[in-house]
Amino acid sequence: MVPMPFVVARANPPPGSKLRGLRLSRGIDLMTRDDRFYAFIVARTSRSRSHIRRVCLHKRWLKLFAVLLLTVLGGLAYGFYGLTQKAQHLRIEH
Repeated sequence: MVPMPFVVARANPPPGSKLRGLRLSRGIDLMTRDDRFYAFIVARTSRSRSHIRRVCLHKRWLKLFAVLLLTVLGGLAYGFYGLTQKAQHLRIEH
């Protein structure tokens, strides 16, 4: 079995690069970058068919949600720490 050569290319190769010439000479269409996560939900129906639904989520929104979640969790942890320190000071004073 002979190994097949492959080309790793960006969506828009720089002008004058070998990839642009390869693309033009061989008619290769380069894929555009897709920054989304996909999930497929398969639901069975009463018949023998299945209903497939595609759900996509942009990575940008997922990163924003993760940052907001970490910020809220950090604030909650800091608040809980402040409450325990306040309780400890009240126990020492009385």
